[in-house]
Amino acid sequence: MLLFVHLIQIVPMNKAFGISVVYLFFACWSNAQCKITQIKNADGSMFLSTDNSLMYQTAKKKLVERLATDNENYFLEILPTPFLPKPAGSKVKKDLTVTLSNQKSYVLKHFDARYLNKDSSFSILFLFNSKDIPDFKQYKINSIILSDGTADNAMYKLVLHPDAIQKQLACFNNIGKK
Repeated sequence: MLLFVHLIQIVPMNKAFGISVVYLFFACWSNAQCKITQIKNADGSMFLSTDNSLMYQTAKKKLVERLATDNENYFLEILPTPFLPKPAGSKVKKDLTVTLSNQKSYVLKHFDARYLNKDSSFSILFLFNSKDIPDFKQYKINSIILSDGTADNAMYKLVLHPDAIQKQLACFNNIGKK
């Protein structure tokens, strides 16, 4: 980093341009980092989890997600807003359909649904098919169909953060290389 700053001082350039280059460097460096939390279950098993990431948001709908792995299986946890009131949400047992930018649809198997934080939020956990992980690493998400068992399934076109899962899978790869 010191060499980088020294080069900016030596090379004759506009001061504003030099500041822009330094800002761009730090912005890229900080975005490349991600936080992985190691969690120990009551049964002694361990798993890794990413921080929550905003996947989709409009005035009426919001999807927050995070990934978890036990180094064998990968899980996608979705926290939808709004969510079904109790006990209807606990009955959600449908799989998640995800369409990637390669125009293929993938099914993530329903694993668990539960209310969190004294019923102030709702979480649905889905299991990735291990053979699909390379595609999720390579392609961005076009849409997600979250079937909550009501007549109209919630369809999310991911315009805002279509690469949220890609980035989090990359975080797990970086942890494995350390």
